[in-house]
Amino acid sequence: MQYSDMFKNAMIQKMTGPDAISASALSKQVDVPQPTLSKWLRMAGVGPSYALPNNAHEYTKMAKIKDSKRPNDWSAEDKLKVVVEASSLDDKQLGAFFRSKGLHQTHLDQWRSQMLNALQNGSSKKKSRRKNVEAKRIRALEKELNRKDKALAETAALLVLKKKVQEIWGDEDDPHSREQRKMIIDLIDKAVESGARLKKAAATMGLSARTIIRWRHQSGGQDQRKGPSTAPSNKLSEQERQKIIDISNSAPFRDLSPKQIVPKLADQGVYLASESSFYRVLKEHKMLTHRQSSKPAVSRRAKEHLATGPCQVWSWDITYLRTSVRGLFFYLYMIVDVWSRKIIAAQVFAEESMDHSSILLAQACLIHGMRPEELVLHSDNGGPMKGATMLATLHKLGVTPSFSRPSVSNDNPIF
Repeated sequence: MQYSDMFKNAMIQKMTGPDAISASALSKQVDVPQPTLSKWLRMAGVGPSYALPNNAHEYTKMAKIKDSKRPNDWSAEDKLKVVVEASSLDDKQLGAFFRSKGLHQTHLDQWRSQMLNALQNGSSKKKSRRKNVEAKRIRALEKELNRKDKALAETAALLVLKKKVQEIWGDEDDPHSREQRKMIIDLIDKAVESGARLKKAAATMGLSARTIIRWRHQSGGQDQRKGPSTAPSNKLSEQERQKIIDISNSAPFRDLSPKQIVPKLADQGVYLASESSFYRVLKEHKMLTHRQSSKPAVSRRAKEHLATGPCQVWSWDITYLRTSVRGLFFYLYMIVDVWSRKIIAAQVFAEESMDHSSILLAQACLIHGMRPEELVLHSDNGGPMKGATMLATLHKLGVTPSFSRPSVSNDNPIF
């Protein structure tokens, strides 16, 4: 049978207080089993000096606290409430409180010490967390400082290496001689010891890191590569090569080029070798001398301007900047120092004009205090670059103009 909370409270009030009766006597009056009344009294935790809750909600809450078998099974919230409540009681009330709750002094002392330790650990954890954050920040700053120190040392080593590059290469056609290889390896080793990376140092010399490593393993810098150990299966024999020479020098073919000889032989049903093989064999025997009436081709080295320091060679160009209107652009005029890659001057205009370029150049020379006679300005062959106003400005300032070769893309300024 289920009983309401109000009925349970009324029965507990009759079994407590100054006019309390026993559970067995009350059982006979209200026809409720004596074990049930005793259970209600235990669940309420009511003692001689402890007041009964006034409402069913508080009664149910206290019943949940006492529903556990052991005090150690209580939740942390219930333990905290007991400790706080016990701190406001005197010694006499505390004894009745312990008996009503089913506790001992050791429980209260243990829970109080646990709560104090938790508070202390929380503060120590916050301190340790702050220390960890500070230590992590210090490590990050040290790492960044070490990185910048290494980058600075590498830059200084590469600058020293660049100054000696021209002395090593010179103007010789074969810069890979045995003596030069030793000098290059020594210079790169010194740059690496000063903090430069092998890849960067080798790139400064126009080489790859694999080439430097291979040179180091070679005896005295001498190339030890032997090439393939077997000849290709379609290699021409000595008889076939001699036959090519004989046919090329024969009366019917001695005035013809290989690209005419091979088709004529094919018309006769004869095939000796391809045109490239004819050219190769004749070249090996020095039989490809220029015989036409035109002048022979002369290969000339492209003119170039070498910058060994800042503000010696400037390069400039105009870049189209897209706008929100299709087909309408702004124009970025920018001058860059070739040696340091620093932006000397930059300005955006609404139109492409040689007047703007001449004004921008004059302002750049004035701002940087340039001596124009020592300056070279490189550009492509665009209208604003080769316009009369721009050329007149260059002539007036004493700046040497330099233009890219026509149809040579890698001569153009690269930003």
